[in-house]
Amino acid sequence: MHEDRHGRLGLGCHDGVVDLLVPGSPAADVLQLGDRVLRWNGVEMHDAKTGSWKLLRDVIRPSDSHSVVVERRLVPGLRAAERDARGGGELRAPASPPFAALLEDIHASGGFVGPIVDSVSSDGLRGLSVSRAVEAGAPLLALPPGSYLSAASDESADESELPLDPPLKLFERLILRTLRARASGALPSYMATLPQSVDLLRDWSDDELAQLQSASLHAAALSQRQHLGNTCRRLLPLLAASERSPASDAERLEVLAWAESIVRSRALSIADLATSSPERMLLLLAFDLCNHRSRVPAKRQATCSNQ
Repeated sequence: MHEDRHGRLGLGCHDGVVDLLVPGSPAADVLQLGDRVLRWNGVEMHDAKTGSWKLLRDVIRPSDSHSVVVERRLVPGLRAAERDARGGGELRAPASPPFAALLEDIHASGGFVGPIVDSVSSDGLRGLSVSRAVEAGAPLLALPPGSYLSAASDESADESELPLDPPLKLFERLILRTLRARASGALPSYMATLPQSVDLLRDWSDDELAQLQSASLHAAALSQRQHLGNTCRRLLPLLAASERSPASDAERLEVLAWAESIVRSRALSIADLATSSPERMLLLLAFDLCNHRSRVPAKRQATCSNQ
């Protein structure tokens, strides 16, 4: 791998796994999202004594070229299934341009993409559907490690997350990582598929909520509002301290409300089988369209305050 004329490689790495590749960069030509970097120019990336992974900035030194050894996960049988999925048969409905670009990026990063498209039904239900008939049990989507956004209970916190007491919850950590990914230009094709606003029950006006016949739904909406406010107040100082933070508190609160609505409506929570408590939250590319309702863009938009 060779550096560009500015001496840059164009990649990011977390716990040894490549989680950012700048399009057109030297790293993007040879690496894939999800690759685990084992050795860089002969230096072991994993410290056997501490059990931790070294940071790239502590290992990489300026050089005309770099020798990298990676571990790349391959799923047997998926490539053959993908060829079958992409070949033959008439498409029932084409994917939207942003979603089609996302699927191409998933494939290019080593993932598997079957005959899936995004679609919107007549009643506003937007989700995944197949573009042609498929056999029961046929694989439709597989994402390589590092190609999606996640937060896990057993991973070490980022330095910017340490000052908070109590520590950040998985939900809050995923909100921050979503905003960091968008600000840094990571996963651009995925970000292009995310809506600018999500119409949630908590965004209804008080008059609209008063018309609800379900007391439990009314209480849930008010609880969501309170949760949004608490989340924004906790995360605002961390966002303000980040390198690519919006200029004003008002702008920071706006993007926090957006990210909170994205995580609330799209994230997948995985619970520990023994305790039933969440141990991982993920935003999975393409898959997060399942059971996602999209309405006509609403004039109202979620807001939160630092008061």
